[in-house]
Amino acid sequence: MTKHLLNKGWPVRALTRNPDSASARALADVGARIVRAEMADVASLIAAAEGAYGVFSVQPTVGSPGTAPGFTADDEVRWGINVAEATHAAGVAHIVFTSVAGAGRHDSEKLPQNLVSKWRIEQHLARLDLPATILRPVSFMENYTGGYHLHNGTLAAAFDADVPQQIMAVDDVGVFATLAFAEPQEWIARDRPGRRRADTTTDRGGHRGSTFLATQDAGGQHA
Repeated sequence: MTKHLLNKGWPVRALTRNPDSASARALADVGARIVRAEMADVASLIAAAEGAYGVFSVQPTVGSPGTAPGFTADDEVRWGINVAEATHAAGVAHIVFTSVAGAGRHDSEKLPQNLVSKWRIEQHLARLDLPATILRPVSFMENYTGGYHLHNGTLAAAFDADVPQQIMAVDDVGVFATLAFAEPQEWIARDRPGRRRADTTTDRGGHRGSTFLATQDAGGQHA
């Protein structure tokens, strides 16, 4: 995400709980401005977002590698709501929220908990009437090289071997989020793929300022 924004000329603020962490230093080395804040602390998020043009928001789900013991779906939702509230309070022109594929089927079928959590955050964005783009990526290729599906040299998944799956690279999320910030008139009030939401809002942006990243890496540090 950071590299795509920087390569397109966007100044980037990267949120972290620990500016001295290896992940924070790596972001600083490529040109991001490191800002200390926590997703559990709305005041710190507002301070970090002040003056930013856009916010990129994504939260870990229950069971994500690196999440603290006892991390719950309600924690995930609270963090996503906090970022949305900070975005609203700071008057940010565009928030890009990374949800998950299938979250929009909430009204028609019973969904896994991780989809419900993302849907709850989407609904809060709608209630705030924020100028928002919601990305709904499918499963990541990287899940098959790390702690989700690869354990002690054994590949394990909850799917039969002949069940087709949709997968994509994590890096592609950065590509589409950067496009959304660059072309707000095309992306605000859209949830990809291609379906325009009923809660359409008007672009208040158009200028190029800092983009603030609210995310969390696998080591448990915001980045």
